[in-house]
Amino acid sequence: QAAAGSQSDGCDARFDLANLELRHEEIGSAETQFRAQLASCPEDAEVHTGLAATLAAEGQTDAAQAEFRRGIELDPENRAALSGLGEIELEAGHVSQAIRLLAETVRIDPSSANAHEQLARAYAQSGQLSGALTELHKAVELKPEDPMPHSALSQVLAATGSLDQATDEQRIALKLFEDDADGWNNLGVLEVRTGHTDAARADFQHALRLHPDHTQAKANLERLNGQH
Repeated sequence: QAAAGSQSDGCDARFDLANLELRHEEIGSAETQFRAQLASCPEDAEVHTGLAATLAAEGQTDAAQAEFRRGIELDPENRAALSGLGEIELEAGHVSQAIRLLAETVRIDPSSANAHEQLARAYAQSGQLSGALTELHKAVELKPEDPMPHSALSQVLAATGSLDQATDEQRIALKLFEDDADGWNNLGVLEVRTGHTDAARADFQHALRLHPDHTQAKANLERLNGQH
């Protein structure tokens, strides 16, 4: 599919090359390709967005913001630009702006689990836990075999006091990714909160078998053992 505002097949070909280099983390080469393409395709929204993603990967946040905004100006339904700018705003603590941008991304593409996860993170950061729960339930529905939304849903459920549901979601996440030391530590914390200390001890020990230097699991296990 041609990029929004594409001016020639040559633009598209070079855009594809730059995106390939970006995916392979050849950041400097990708930036060079995107900038070369902008010289001949200055009104291409996707090229501005690709350059923005490259600049963000390089830590050039201000320049990335400018390119993302230009991508949105050229194509108001540019999901990658909306999402990328929303992430930057969220990292900067501008939560209301992030929510606006990420909600627009979800509106444009409600089938994107990643977009729902991003919006959930923004809602959670703003303290809007009901909104976060709604978005994470949608993400889980869209990607049931991905452990990440289950784990995130577990954390938000725990924050609302729904500990049994939180425990269930964390167990699902660990079935999908058994070697997640952080996940076993989180499950242990939930087991402690629900009074299942023996199970919690086993969880913390399992986390430490996977990651012997896991600071939180070590501290949690020591605290649990110290209660006896």
